[in-house]
Amino acid sequence: MNRFNRFGISLAVVSALGLGLTGCGSSDSDTSSTTPTAQVTDITKTVTVERGKVYGATVTDSTEPTNQTATQNEGKNTYTFEDEIVYPVKVEGGFIDVDGNGEYSEGDLELDMELVSYEENVTAISTYISKDKAGEYIPSEAERQAKLDELVAELDDANATAQELLKLPSEQLEKAQMATNAVYSKMAENNSTDVDLGEVTTIVTGLQEMVDSNSSLQDLSASAMAMALEKAIIADPDMDKNTDNPMSTVTDSDVSSKSEKANNSVPDTNTSDINTSNMF
Repeated sequence: MNRFNRFGISLAVVSALGLGLTGCGSSDSDTSSTTPTAQVTDITKTVTVERGKVYGATVTDSTEPTNQTATQNEGKNTYTFEDEIVYPVKVEGGFIDVDGNGEYSEGDLELDMELVSYEENVTAISTYISKDKAGEYIPSEAERQAKLDELVAELDDANATAQELLKLPSEQLEKAQMATNAVYSKMAENNSTDVDLGEVTTIVTGLQEMVDSNSSLQDLSASAMAMALEKAIIADPDMDKNTDNPMSTVTDSDVSSKSEKANNSVPDTNTSDINTSNMF
């Protein structure tokens, strides 16, 4: 079932962000039948899948005539192939570990979008640049780079460079994390990599305004901010319509236990003085 029907920002999102949960990645329904041009690397046999950490997925490469299937490394969102990787790598199934506890639990989401990459990091950004608007793979490195450069130009921010955007979300600078979440939300909403970059920047602006207006979100680690933004964007796809956001029912003890598990602190939150009327 596609859980990504609508995306918006509301007071419920601010509550989700304000929890500051520590830690901390959908397939186009019409997957392409185009056979990608295989690219072999001798650098590594392991890829990392992150839209929030993705566990239990089927990860295959483009080896012919039979694709290799990678084995997940225990307790990690890394997957290792037996032989050299032939790109692109494709990821299907499994679940997104939204709460960061390392196991499938309430609040986590099934991964219902194919993630793709021609590099070791498999993310929303790698997927966006690896498929054209029709959902066909882009084997040309120059064409993928051009698509990435177009996104960078639209974002126009020193903390959202091409190099930064290609990192794992949990390692990105804050503005790149926001862009990654915005791109993912639009791909999920459209069920396609055909994304309006103007809409992406609108979401980024809204996320930035929320972070700036909430002192509890200042100075979080990259992994903690990645999880907070992720929960705001994907944990409740109807957050713009739902006034009874399930994330608002998370108790302080729930937050504390997750925080201790991640060995990070959870900032206190006061959302009553945050103005959300002009975000979107």
